[in-house]
Amino acid sequence: PTRDSLFADVTADGHSPLKVWNRNRCNGVLAAFNVQGASWDRARRDNYMHGSHAERVEGVLRASDVEGLLDPLAPSAPEYVLALLHLAPDGQLLSTSTQTLRADQPLPFALAHRHSLLATVARVRAARAREADGRLRSVKWAALGLEGMLNGGAAVVSEAETPHAGGAEYAQVEAAGAGTLLLHCDAPPAAVLLDARPVSYTHLTLPTICSV
Repeated sequence: PTRDSLFADVTADGHSPLKVWNRNRCNGVLAAFNVQGASWDRARRDNYMHGSHAERVEGVLRASDVEGLLDPLAPSAPEYVLALLHLAPDGQLLSTSTQTLRADQPLPFALAHRHSLLATVARVRAARAREADGRLRSVKWAALGLEGMLNGGAAVVSEAETPHAGGAEYAQVEAAGAGTLLLHCDAPPAAVLLDARPVSYTHLTLPTICSV
């Protein structure tokens, strides 16, 4: 559980969500649940609804909820992209969204009873890009993981910036598994290479998502 969930009665106080975190190799994952009214019954040997429950709970997500994800030696306060999945009680995906936040900036949420929220938390990186007039500028990017997975960030094995001609850089990502790779990218890439071969991609402006 996250620090703000450790001493909260998330099944009976009528207002607290259950929040949990974990680390992937290159990013983190956060989840929030409305489990008010549920508890383990020893006689039934199962979870059951023990009484009244909260139809709605509210809370906040922060990148800093993921222990060990922040770099205390970073020269400036980094930004993080939260890629969010809102799930119904039966696991049906209700909506997706992305938010870019500072480490301690809160992202408010509200959950109906037995609904859940899952977020991949990825640090925003920067790569140098060369403009048509020859100037270099910084492009913000983050590898979010494979589409269609609950913990898609686990597929990201490594990420880095590698030198390219004229002082520009490649944003390089190694991923495990097959599927569509999602990245936050605040400008369309000049090209996308897979195993050194050009491949097609789509880039959305709102949100700034590149799909490969």
